[in-house]
Amino acid sequence: MSKSLDVYLLSAIQSILADILSHYPGLAKGIKRDNDRLALLVRTRGIRSLTVDLADLGKHFDKCLAQGQYTSSGLANSSRVNKKTVIPKLFSGLLLLVFEQSGVLKAQPDIAAIRYLRQLYLMAKKLKLQCKGSDTARAVAEYVEIEDSLPPPDLTWGQTTISPSSQLSLENYDAKPDGLFGKSPSGGPMSVCQTVFDILSALLGPYEPKEWRFKHGPGAVSDLSLGSRSKYDFPSWPDRLERVYPIADYGYANYQCWADAALANNVPSGDDISSELIAVPKTQKGPRLIAKEPTANQWCQQNLAAFFARRFADTIIGRSVALRDQTVNQSAARSASVTGDYWTVDLSSASDRVTCRLIERVFRANSTVLHALNASRTHYLSQKIDKKSPKLIKLKKFSSMGNACTFPVESFVFYGISVASMLLAYQLQATTKTIEWAGESVHVFGDDIVIPKIAGEWLLHLLQALSFKVNTDKTFKVGNFRESCGVDAFRGHDVTPVYIRKMPERRRPESVISAVDTVNNF
Repeated sequence: MSKSLDVYLLSAIQSILADILSHYPGLAKGIKRDNDRLALLVRTRGIRSLTVDLADLGKHFDKCLAQGQYTSSGLANSSRVNKKTVIPKLFSGLLLLVFEQSGVLKAQPDIAAIRYLRQLYLMAKKLKLQCKGSDTARAVAEYVEIEDSLPPPDLTWGQTTISPSSQLSLENYDAKPDGLFGKSPSGGPMSVCQTVFDILSALLGPYEPKEWRFKHGPGAVSDLSLGSRSKYDFPSWPDRLERVYPIADYGYANYQCWADAALANNVPSGDDISSELIAVPKTQKGPRLIAKEPTANQWCQQNLAAFFARRFADTIIGRSVALRDQTVNQSAARSASVTGDYWTVDLSSASDRVTCRLIERVFRANSTVLHALNASRTHYLSQKIDKKSPKLIKLKKFSSMGNACTFPVESFVFYGISVASMLLAYQLQATTKTIEWAGESVHVFGDDIVIPKIAGEWLLHLLQALSFKVNTDKTFKVGNFRESCGVDAFRGHDVTPVYIRKMPERRRPESVISAVDTVNNF
């Protein structure tokens, strides 16, 4: 398999290099050297030289594009052509169509060369491979480390009921004084942020489960083995879930079915069941960690997620947050790569840093939503992946990837923070009118944020104060490169590469479909 994959990836690279040669026949000598270097790297270092090392060079290339200056990276395969230039030997012919010998970005860099370079660097970045056990263990250890670093909640998350309190404010989210970031005529930064969330969460209106559709999620669940029995035959229905979602109303097709089960003493109840952490292939650097939720919890989370989707769309929130449409963010990124008026901001492990302590403040003005979030989330997470990490974790984060509410909740959180940043930048009071005005200038899709540069620093300050970590490698503030929601843009041109995600195998039909999709993308 490994040798076949080597051949597959090298063949793809050779095809790209052939395209480049037809476009730039004058680079023939350099292209042959590049081909020989890459073949040698694969023989000596394996495919990590393509999936990891080249991807790291691509990340550095993007930074240099944004900064307008190519700098020495110190990365593997970055030795310079000679002492007079910072340009590395690998792909030097293409790089010199974009940068001067000194490293300065050319006044008119060759856009096609930029596309080719990013294609070569990043083609294998997202190849779904089983990573080494040590990489998986490290990912779990980092997951636990983030969890340990989070502040605890003030409310009794995990109990049957939870009591919102107006005394809980973002002003007392952390021990840091509100004056840390300076004062504003519109009030302290955290005060403005709290007012924004109070107004926005009230705009959502009351949550009534009976008004929204219940459905099962597409993935596996933590309390049923694959194919063991129907998901509609719930193994458990905890008391905490019953508080907001009575099983007689929401766990059976009708009351007669519930009555028959009750007479047979066969109505599920019981204690909370933990979610289960699993690792799925992502890249060769490490896996994606997601949580399998219990069946009943996932059933109710999907109902709450439907509420969020509709209420976002029906209010001013929907002008900036689209849960199923990335095109607005993508278009904004392309425009920003021309004007430079907007930042594209990305976060590291964003969903793992949305704390219960934050959520109890974000939704303090909407008790029906807060009750439902407490009822439907899992309080504990189990893991069997890494022997050195705890087997059972009491979560301080609101939810892991796998909870159906994770994406809408984090989108709501980052939208509110972005709006507050705009108000602080313009020194405006938080009102429905000013929030509507500010929201029209920001675009949020999960943890992908596009925001006017005037509010950028405020956004970073607020994110840091609320336990989030900005991914500096994928956040672009200056220059003409921007990235959001899978679109990479330079000076208005789409320079997004095609990613090879799977190698086609006869015994895996889905891999053949993926290969066909890749060919079509090329």
